[in-house]
Amino acid sequence: MSEIILALDVPTADAGYRLLDRLPSARWVKIGSVLFTAAGPALIAECRARGLRVFLDLKWHDIPNTVAGAVRAARELQVSMATIHTLGGAEMMAAASEAAAGTMLLVGVTVLTSHTPESYARAVGRQSAALEPEVARLAREASDAGLSGVVCSPHEVRAVAGILGPGATIVVPGIRRPGDAAGDQARSAGPAEAARAGATHLVVGRPILQAPDPGQVGLDGEGGERKLLADLLVGLSVGDQLEHLHLTSGQLARGVVGARDAGPGGQHRSHARVGVDAALEHTPHAIGHDDR
Repeated sequence: MSEIILALDVPTADAGYRLLDRLPSARWVKIGSVLFTAAGPALIAECRARGLRVFLDLKWHDIPNTVAGAVRAARELQVSMATIHTLGGAEMMAAASEAAAGTMLLVGVTVLTSHTPESYARAVGRQSAALEPEVARLAREASDAGLSGVVCSPHEVRAVAGILGPGATIVVPGIRRPGDAAGDQARSAGPAEAARAGATHLVVGRPILQAPDPGQVGLDGEGGERKLLADLLVGLSVGDQLEHLHLTSGQLARGVVGARDAGPGGQHRSHARVGVDAALEHTPHAIGHDDR
């Protein structure tokens, strides 16, 4: 089952809080470089006070001692997950893993989702670059260094899952539904596709942030309420079953994203299945009902 991480890609803490107020059933939030630089550790404290797990996505890439220090600082802030760059090398990754001390997930960024084979080849000084083998190589190095997992695009998830095996964390940005603008994401895919390939966490930002009403993501398109949030929030592990369900976004948000059944070690049952059952139990006329 893939978990949804809401990307708080907004310029200020106030903008982030307003978004969270409209999405009260969020479980995870991603705080990146822009918002962390603007708002700092106080933002992390507030998100944790709201019961959210924090994914601190600062992509550290520096000498081993500096990155290890940054990881220890993140550990003190009690973030749940953080990123480093795998291109920082084996020694840097090993130092970061030791600093995490098993108290937080530490994942290595492989090849940014904005890269094409051509742009990546230029960046690393090669004539050409096949991205899936490159991501696979970096994933192996991350695993050997003791990281919890990696960040990769939807295109490489299946290969990475085969390398890292069960229990690894595979974080996947670049999530787009059909019709969503790609923006600067060169390698993207839908949520159900990424989840079926083995993604454990899906980072979703612009499809929600750029929606007229973030709480109503998925309402547009033929059939009105067909699937609603199913593609984005539930269709991840049971998308095929939900293809023809017509649930309101409020019902799905309460029943699906609100299914907070993770254990202390992060283990969880299928939030999607729990949520759908709850939504149907409390909304007996949900299927085929249009209450926009």
